[in-house]
Amino acid sequence: MPLNPVGAEEFAGLMAPLGPFEPAPLLAVGVSGGADSMALALLGRGWARARGGDVVALVADHGLRAESAAEAELARARLAAEGVAALVLRLGLRPGPRLAERARAARLSALEEAAARRGILHLLLAHHAGDQAETVLMRLLRGSGPDGLAAMAALRETARVRVLRPLLGVAPGRLRALLAATGVEWVEDPSNRDPGTLRGRLRALRGDPDGTSGATLGLVTASRAYGEARAGRDAALASWLAGNAWLSADAGRRAVLPAGPWPPGALAALIRVVGGRAHAASPDSVARLAAAPLAATLGGARLRRGSRRNGAAGGWLLEAESGSRAPGGWPVPGPVAPGAFVPAGLRRGERERGCAAPPDTLC
Repeated sequence: MPLNPVGAEEFAGLMAPLGPFEPAPLLAVGVSGGADSMALALLGRGWARARGGDVVALVADHGLRAESAAEAELARARLAAEGVAALVLRLGLRPGPRLAERARAARLSALEEAAARRGILHLLLAHHAGDQAETVLMRLLRGSGPDGLAAMAALRETARVRVLRPLLGVAPGRLRALLAATGVEWVEDPSNRDPGTLRGRLRALRGDPDGTSGATLGLVTASRAYGEARAGRDAALASWLAGNAWLSADAGRRAVLPAGPWPPGALAALIRVVGGRAHAASPDSVARLAAAPLAATLGGARLRRGSRRNGAAGGWLLEAESGSRAPGGWPVPGPVAPGAFVPAGLRRGERERGCAAPPDTLC
């Protein structure tokens, strides 16, 4: 049975929970040239232009296959024919260990940087129901807890942009149906079926290219339930952080906390951001530190008692350990207080509005 293409009204409903958006929103869309991202570029274009804004497609070329440069240029030309401005980003990755992981990280970093450089706050990615189902399976295989099984988040704040994934509940077959209906072609990347990667093997085992099977939908529904539970925990964490802790204005290199004990989730989040780590320290070590505060170094951050001299009298000071790299960044949630750290990518009313999303270390 033919699948119904995703329409403008449905897409508007998917975007609505990811706002608020500025007037005349300008969106960046990460594009690989494949069906999913090409469809997202068209949907984003219609949504933005209906609101007086526009989109810019960012076409990432990993440079890992001889054909990739030509495919990136082909994607740019196809988008231009549809009236979508596109920019090709050459990543220049080299083969080697952990290639899939490195490629994913390099692509996201390049997309965020390119968007932020152009003053664009919102970066759209085309992960869909099939991708979400595979992510849940990967987390299950790795023994992830409830937060991990929430899989990819539809909205994630970073230091430079807001990453939006509006298609997580959409079957990929419906995206291909949209392109077929509009006569837009796409590139099939053979690396998506690479049995050398875990995702490629799971994709083959799932055997559901359209993303409409009961198993795929069940995994997506489960991830949504876990995500709602995670959102509740995140809201509680955000509330505690907004009222009890603050990050310095120098890109979050210091945080001041009240006298302990502290919620382990809050302490883990602050350690991750101050220490500049991609993931939080182990839950056991953070829980021990939160229950009985003591001077210690954990996850690239050093915790010590506050004093009038270091600006944390009566509390505790958490500061970056010497040599730790700059954090990926997230703001102390809630209203932005004087000196509070907010992502550099925020513009217009966003800087005054602040952000209410704790860090998502899972996607």
